[in-house]
Amino acid sequence: MKPDTFKAQTKGATLLITCSDSFTLESESLFKHLVETHLTEAHQCVDVDLSHTDLMDSVGLGMLIWLLKRVGRHEGRVRLLNPPIAIRRVLDLTRLHRLFEVVES
Repeated sequence: MKPDTFKAQTKGATLLITCSDSFTLESESLFKHLVETHLTEAHQCVDVDLSHTDLMDSVGLGMLIWLLKRVGRHEGRVRLLNPPIAIRRVLDLTRLHRLFEVVES
């Protein structure tokens, strides 16, 4: 797992998290550390850019739910940006597309 798999950038009240590799068990600690380091109550929205994500397993889905709960503590929202078709299918099959705003551009 590359240490730069996840990157965070604040844009106003939005925290943008970019995933450039797999969103799996191997990346769980990196993702959680990044969120715990960068997420503040000032962030009303967290955008997770999945456009370069090649794989997401059940742990990756669990991390998204964990993020949603964490952001929900201060009434924020989570948007999933440009998930590849395979990840979009997983979101649809698990009905997680109902919990997250999925944005495709």
